[in-house]
Amino acid sequence: MKSYRSFFVIPLLVMFCLYGRLGAQQGNPPDSPENSKLDPAVTPYHAEFVVTELEDGKKVNTRHFSMNINAGRRQSVKIGSRVPVEFHGGELQYLDIGTDITCHLEERQNGLGLEVSAQISSMADHTNPPVVRQFRIESSTVAAVGKPVIIGTADVPDSTHQFALEVTVTKAKP
Repeated sequence: MKSYRSFFVIPLLVMFCLYGRLGAQQGNPPDSPENSKLDPAVTPYHAEFVVTELEDGKKVNTRHFSMNINAGRRQSVKIGSRVPVEFHGGELQYLDIGTDITCHLEERQNGLGLEVSAQISSMADHTNPPVVRQFRIESSTVAAVGKPVIIGTADVPDSTHQFALEVTVTKAKP
C-alpha cells in the first residue's frame, strides 16, 4: 500500500515545487494592474486627441477625447456601440462602431515619443447589411510638450470628405 501512495505523492510534490518556483520567477508585465503602484519618478501627462471632419476644406464636426498617461505606459480610450446586424439565415452578429484610441508615451531627449493607434468607425446608412465608414491610423511620432501635432489625415474615397487626428500632450498635475 505504501508503494502506491509514494507513486502518487512524490510526483505531486515535485510538480507543486516546480510550479511554485516557476510562478515566483515569472513576475508581472510592466503594464499589468498588479504593477500600477504610482512611482514618484514617473512623469504624468495629459493627452488631448481631436478628430476633425472636413467637407470641401471646411470643418463639419470635431470630437475630443483625452486621457491621462504616465511616461512609459500605454493607455486607451474607447467609446461606441455594439450594433446588431442580421446576416444569412437570420443570424445576428455585432459590429463595434465608434472610436478606439490607444497611446504609448515615452520621454526622449528631443521630445515625447508617441505611438498612436486609432480606429474611428460609423454607420454610413441604415441598410442591411450596413455600410460602415472607417478611419484607421497607426503612427509613431515625436511631439513637443504643449504643441499640437497631426498624427494623420485621410480623404474619404469618392468624396470631398476628410478626417484628421491631432494630439496635444501637456504635463499633468500629480
